[in-house]
Amino acid sequence: MHNVVIVGAGPAGLSAAIAAAAAGAPVLLIDSNPRLGGQYWRLPADNFGDQHDQHFDLDTGLLLINAVKDRKEIEIYSGAQIWSATHKDGINTLRVLHNGVEKIINTGNLILCTGAYDRTLPFPGWDIPGVMTPGGVQSLLKGHGVLAGKKVVVAGSGPFLLPVAAGVIKAGGEVVELLEANKSYRWLLSPFVLLENVSKLKEAFYYIKTISQSKLRARFGQAVVAAHKGSDGSLESVDIATIGRKFKVKKIRNVKCNVAAVGWGFTADTSLAGALGCKQSVAKDGGVVVVADQDQQSSIPGIFVAGEITGIGGSELSMAEGV
Repeated sequence: MHNVVIVGAGPAGLSAAIAAAAAGAPVLLIDSNPRLGGQYWRLPADNFGDQHDQHFDLDTGLLLINAVKDRKEIEIYSGAQIWSATHKDGINTLRVLHNGVEKIINTGNLILCTGAYDRTLPFPGWDIPGVMTPGGVQSLLKGHGVLAGKKVVVAGSGPFLLPVAAGVIKAGGEVVELLEANKSYRWLLSPFVLLENVSKLKEAFYYIKTISQSKLRARFGQAVVAAHKGSDGSLESVDIATIGRKFKVKKIRNVKCNVAAVGWGFTADTSLAGALGCKQSVAKDGGVVVVADQDQQSSIPGIFVAGEITGIGGSELSMAEGV
């Protein structure tokens, strides 16, 4: 029987592990990635060199990662896959594949920090090689130091488009189009969104500076509506539409590219919480999240949730919820 088990080693999971260990609890930290940091602080190797260009506030991430590694109370399963999760009589049972061996983990205190993934919508040609999610492009850059393509279209909606575009530029690629489907004035219609996320403005300006220096200008009210392949079967161009209300297409233009990174925000990864029977609800953005009380406890006593699984809010909120 394990005292505290944490699933996910991103900002929330790392923070939770350090807080639990500091309180004297033995911790087992389970993560599917080969290295700690999650998607936000994804690193290509333990000896990674200078990766600051691909991260905002990497120093904070390194402090958390090294602090977790230094705590003798924390045992780490990296590169582990949880294929079954059940809850019965106050005990949570996880079946985990780690280093090719199945391990059965039992705990009365489970903390889920499973994060989120790109929200995708199908369109003609979306299965052509070279059409990816923004998260996929960023994962290649952060996790492997690989630039997905030399001429990239970044499109969809949400602030995550900014770090992806900036990352491509810093890696030597060309962002030929940066497209936000919403109108630029949309945020002004909801000032409370800005007030709730003042701390994120500094991060946004960090990316905007890089984008501006490359002479790239975002286009609003435009979206990728189709992709076309070349003679080799890979992406050759995309159709970009000027759109109106309810995604009504007004006019279309064709743009050459070899990568299209298209995403529509994030969806919380509630699969594990769902398997355990935790209550879920629909958030303001229409996504499904796991319900938590003021102590981050789910509807099931002994199962806690932190980070994007409770709603998309960024790294600082994730760290606070983890603690």
